[in-house]
Amino acid sequence: MTSPGRPGRSVESPALPCPPGARSLLVCIDYEGRWGMPFGAPYDLEASTERILAALARHGVAATFFMVGELATEHPELTRAISSAGHEIALHGWRHERLDRLSTRELVSFGERLAYATAAIETITGTRPAGFRAPYLLAPRFFDAELYALLAGHGFRWASNQEIRHVVELFRPDRLRTGRPWQYLRSHPGLMRGAGARALLLALNANIHGPTSLRREGAKARWLLSGYPPFYRDALLEIPLYSPLDCDLLKFPAPSASSPEPLLDFARFALESCLTCARDLSMLTFHDWIIAGANRLDLLDEVLSFVSQVKLQPVTVEMWWSRLAQRRQQTPGQVDLNR
Repeated sequence: MTSPGRPGRSVESPALPCPPGARSLLVCIDYEGRWGMPFGAPYDLEASTERILAALARHGVAATFFMVGELATEHPELTRAISSAGHEIALHGWRHERLDRLSTRELVSFGERLAYATAAIETITGTRPAGFRAPYLLAPRFFDAELYALLAGHGFRWASNQEIRHVVELFRPDRLRTGRPWQYLRSHPGLMRGAGARALLLALNANIHGPTSLRREGAKARWLLSGYPPFYRDALLEIPLYSPLDCDLLKFPAPSASSPEPLLDFARFALESCLTCARDLSMLTFHDWIIAGANRLDLLDEVLSFVSQVKLQPVTVEMWWSRLAQRRQQTPGQVDLNR
């Protein structure tokens, strides 16, 4: 997003290697309630929150909740319950607005609301949010220099707006009207890592806004093919989304509407495939009104059960950030190099 009168330049460092140790998994909940639903439908936010928290507790997973600011302030009891259960709270806009469409004046107003939301959450939970994810991920550009400067000015340390599109998404059954292609992939997992899959990955992400330092010819391709590690953009660490969103796999069902079993089977396969191929860092992202609705909570349970099988360690972004900061102190000048 750029507009007249809103100059901004971003200086970015190379992509970062992940902290050492066990492979880490960031489980993220885009916590939106009615603010993020693309339709009007009955929705019990309290019941859905309880179901999600119970599922995370069953698997011993601490998650990062990207909360809509107005939702957090209107439901302090839910905000407090999420934090008290050991989960991190980050911001997801004020009213789930399209930040890529804001004028200069509207951006200033948004900054004021963001300051109010962060202060309110800190009062409710005792912890100030350190992370931000833009509603709609600022698509299709995924980056705006002035917004990132605003976030840094409000004390945010990291953002997660870079959505990587995955080859497996192309095989969604409702797109092809048959489940045979993805079932064939399940029987031949090597195809997901072959030359054809790599070419499709590059094509699907041709417009991704990666690090400036990696935009020279061939560099962005190497960044994508090496697992698109996090990178610093000025004062903010950018953490890409490493697995398909639940809405990319299940579409946008109403909370009370059940998802077809073939679609659920495909979503399970897609997410588990991404986790199986995960490098040092991976991520799962679910929307509260999608994953807690109707018959979809079982998908969350099944995928979280699979996490232990592939030996991923679930952590919040704050926990992962702390490890990274510690490593930067121990090896100054080295952590900002690509491996």
